[in-house]
Amino acid sequence: MSPPDPPFAGESPFPPVKPPGPAEAGASALARPPAPRWFVGLALVALAGYAVFLAANMSAVAGGSDSSGYLNSARLFAAGKVRAALRVPTEFAVLELKRSHFSPAGFCSFSGHRDLAPAYPSGFPLHLALGGRLLGWQIGPFVVQLLAAVAAVWLCYRTARELGLHFALAGAAAAMLAVFPVFIYASVQTLSDTLATTWALAALFFALRGRASGGRARHLPGHEDGPPLHDGPQQVLPAGPRGRAPSRIRR
Repeated sequence: MSPPDPPFAGESPFPPVKPPGPAEAGASALARPPAPRWFVGLALVALAGYAVFLAANMSAVAGGSDSSGYLNSARLFAAGKVRAALRVPTEFAVLELKRSHFSPAGFCSFSGHRDLAPAYPSGFPLHLALGGRLLGWQIGPFVVQLLAAVAAVWLCYRTARELGLHFALAGAAAAMLAVFPVFIYASVQTLSDTLATTWALAALFFALRGRASGGRARHLPGHEDGPPLHDGPQQVLPAGPRGRAPSRIRR
């Protein structure tokens, strides 16, 4: 018996694996055994203890270049501004010095005017600005950091469960994230890494949930089987988890 012909260049020798569709994904989600009550209670106690641990070691102050830039940008956004005047000490105002020497970290200067504009991405400062406006600048940024870290650990567990992992393995994944030194390092300071992790996990979690409920998404506007979209200015363009733009948009 002759051996099979070798695959062509760039061709995989393994047969293609068809990913599960929405029905299969929903069926596997329903077939997953739920976590027992003792595990849920233990996980909630552990998560609460982890929050206390972070709160005892967390500080929401400008302790470095990154945290200073984020907090200054947050205060600027909370005041409804996107630029701020460059302030130079009076003793140096009459001297010919480089303006960049007085520009704080996280801001960029312009040659045409004396204003400064934030240079860091605005997502994290906007969260801090919201916390500062609602709870005050002493507590608001602190609460934002703490909630982001706790939510990241919870979303890690939930995402692992959506991927079909056993509750014990999903809990182990969340525990590994919680005790990861880099995650703790970024969570106890005013840094954007933890919040970015939280939103990335949230996007993955809801994408998986949306795929599992793909049958319900078929009736949403924008889906290939759903009604057409109108592009009027008063319309909001919804997108289902599996939705894509229709071939023709009815005007």
